[in-house]
Amino acid sequence: MFVDGAGPVAPGLLGDVVAMMLGLPEGICLNEIVIRPTGGLKALNVTINGTDGFHLTAEQLAQPVVSIDISPYLVAGVNTVQYNPVGRNGGATVNVNVE
Repeated sequence: MFVDGAGPVAPGLLGDVVAMMLGLPEGICLNEIVIRPTGGLKALNVTINGTDGFHLTAEQLAQPVVSIDISPYLVAGVNTVQYNPVGRNGGATVNVNVE
């Protein structure tokens, strides 16, 4: 059962997009994405639940660790987080921390 307005993104060709589903109960207080770039990315686009999200530039990704509060984007129930890296010669490790 999904919360109204939330649910997995319809299947389709995603190309270089990495997607994950995350189930959250009521009362979660800390939700953050921690990104550790390995260099070379021109940008990273993050989409949450198909509509909301943010864009990180190469300048922002030059930091060793980037932490972003994603609480405003999440709902109780199932959430879909998609990562779309820009640039072929880079990478990053992404953790989603929930407390």
